[in-house]
Amino acid sequence: MCCGTSSLWVRFALALIIIGFIFETVGFATATWMFNNTSGETRVGLWISQTCSGSVCTDSEVPSSYKDDKFRATQAVEILAFILYVIAPFLIGAFVFFEATRNQRMVIVCMVVCFVIGALLGAGMIVWMVYVQSQAAFSAGYSMGLTILGGILAVFAGLLFIPETGEDYEFDDRVVKARGATPQYSRHHSSRRVNVRSISPSDDSSRGSTPDYHSSRQTRKTYDSMPSPMDTPKTYDSMPVPMSQTVYDDGVSTGRNFRPPTYNDVSGVTLQRDRVGI
Repeated sequence: MCCGTSSLWVRFALALIIIGFIFETVGFATATWMFNNTSGETRVGLWISQTCSGSVCTDSEVPSSYKDDKFRATQAVEILAFILYVIAPFLIGAFVFFEATRNQRMVIVCMVVCFVIGALLGAGMIVWMVYVQSQAAFSAGYSMGLTILGGILAVFAGLLFIPETGEDYEFDDRVVKARGATPQYSRHHSSRRVNVRSISPSDDSSRGSTPDYHSSRQTRKTYDSMPSPMDTPKTYDSMPVPMSQTVYDDGVSTGRNFRPPTYNDVSGVTLQRDRVGI
C-alpha cells in the first residue's frame, strides 16, 4: 500500500509541501520580484535583474542602487525560509513512510517547521511591499506571488498535522511491547486501531513481570464469581406464573386444581404476586 500506514491527512500535507517547495524555488530564483510598471523593460529579483530591449533580455547582478536595508532584510528572510523548505519535505516524508518516526515529537516538529516557513514568507512579503512602495516606477511581480503561495501551502500542510496530535503513539508502542506482537494498523482518516494477538493463561509464564495494559476478556475466576442469572429480578419476572384456581368463600375449591405439585414450596413473594393477580 502506498505511503505505508500513515493517515490521509499527512499524505496531503506531504503533497502540499512538495508543491509549495516548487513554488518557493521558482520565486526565489527568478528575476521578477518587481518590474517597471510603465514599460516593463526592467525586472528586479532577489539575486538578478533583467533588462529587456525589444525581444532581447540581458541578465545581470542586481545594481547596488537597489540594495538598501529593506532589500537585504527580504533576502535574509527568504534564505531562511528556503532552507527550511528544503528540510520540510524530508521530515514529512520520513513521518509518512517510516513507522518508527511516528511520535508526538515528530508531529510537533513538522507543524512548527511548516508554520515558521509560512511566517517567514509572510514577513518577507511585508518587507518587500514596503520596499516596492519606495520605488515609484516599480510594482510587485509574480516571483513574490509564487513565494507567498508557497507560504500559504506550508501553513495548510502544518494544519493537516493537527489530527495527528490526538494520536497516542507512545501508548501503542507500550501495548505492542507488553503483548510481544507486531502491530497491525488500520487507518481511516485520523482514527487508529491496534490489533494484537490474544493472550492465553499459558502465556503468563512467558510474559514474566510485564504489566498487562490491555485486558481483552474476563478470566474464568472472575466469571465464576458473578451472580447467578436467576438472582436477578429481570429473569425472575420472566418465569411463568402458576395458573389460578376457583376458590369459594368457605375456602372449598370446586374447580380443578391447576397448580403444579411444587405449589406449597414456592416463596411468599410468589404467593403475594399470585394474590394480586400479576
